[in-house]
Amino acid sequence: MRQILLSCFAIAVLSATVLPAEVVVQRFDIPRSERAQLWPEQVTSSSEADRLLTGSDDKIEIPTTFYILPFIKIDPAVADGDFTLLSVRNEHTAINSVTVDFYAPDSSGPPILTLTNALLSKEVWSLNLRAEAMVLPTDVDGIRRGWARITTDAGPITADYFQLDPANDFAAGSRPVDIDSNEFCSQATARFLVGGGFTGGTKLFFMLDQPLGSNSNTDPPSITGDVFLENSNFVNSFEIYTDNFTLEVDAADLIDPSANFGSFDIFFENNFGGGYVHVEYKANNRFSVSVKGVCTDTLQI
Repeated sequence: MRQILLSCFAIAVLSATVLPAEVVVQRFDIPRSERAQLWPEQVTSSSEADRLLTGSDDKIEIPTTFYILPFIKIDPAVADGDFTLLSVRNEHTAINSVTVDFYAPDSSGPPILTLTNALLSKEVWSLNLRAEAMVLPTDVDGIRRGWARITTDAGPITADYFQLDPANDFAAGSRPVDIDSNEFCSQATARFLVGGGFTGGTKLFFMLDQPLGSNSNTDPPSITGDVFLENSNFVNSFEIYTDNFTLEVDAADLIDPSANFGSFDIFFENNFGGGYVHVEYKANNRFSVSVKGVCTDTLQI
């Protein structure tokens, strides 16, 4: 019996060495740079097929030195209500001083609050804005709103933010607007999901380089758009007048009540840097997701 067991064990070991491994995970107590010296040399190809698979040389979502946090939303009346989390990571090889300037929705300066922190290389600075930014003004619905600039004095950083609503089990997040990558557009597109399982609907968070005024009789609209159903049928157009650099709009206010699922063509009407849109979807009082709008300035048909 012992001989049979040993034979079976030998077969198992042989099988393990012959069968190809599709995924292998290993951990080491030394830096990646030291391990890299032991790796086999990579074989590269310059074929057009490989270039198409790997993409062009133009990269997105790279570290930068200037971000815009397009909106801050804090519910001060409910302990587990809406609030915003912000995190910044120093990608520089040396100590890097990071500054976060906070503004009211209708202001671009001077900031009403400034926070600074000197970060070590690879260090992360996490900010709970419920605790840090309660000086932001309260809107008519009781929510504190605003926006922020994130800048550095020495080198690149990365950043992300989350919008949390623990009371309703909602959470969403994204990366701030990368000013160096020209994420502000004159035209953009985004989807809307309203009704059915999407009980929370769709919220659009806009950031404008320059609002044009809130008087619909004397000011031009800051944002305009067209609404389409998923089958491409036109539904209606809309105009938004505002004094605010940052604003939150319920998609249901922009579309005909008969429309539930479709898309927007969005136009930022100022002749400055345009604007930015971030969209948040909520469904079944359980799920939420957020995505950036897509810039269509250079769309060629």
